[in-house]
Amino acid sequence: MQLKNINQISGQIELATGLHIGAGSEEIHIGGIDNAVIKHPYTNQPYIPGSSLKGKMRSLLEWKAGLGMSTN
Repeated sequence: MQLKNINQISGQIELATGLHIGAGSEEIHIGGIDNAVIKHPYTNQPYIPGSSLKGKMRSLLEWKAGLGMSTN
């Protein structure tokens, strides 16, 4: 399989509720926060990784199709 092209999708996301995507630290320091917010390495701005968007979209599509986890 060979990569033939790359497509870029752009848009805006409006948060209607709180959002926290952690950066995953190996250890917690006294007085430190337990889960830092992911920030872009160059701009230092918070961002949502593509893998998080992919996972959310997948779970919503599975829920819509009735394939989500059962509550039994």
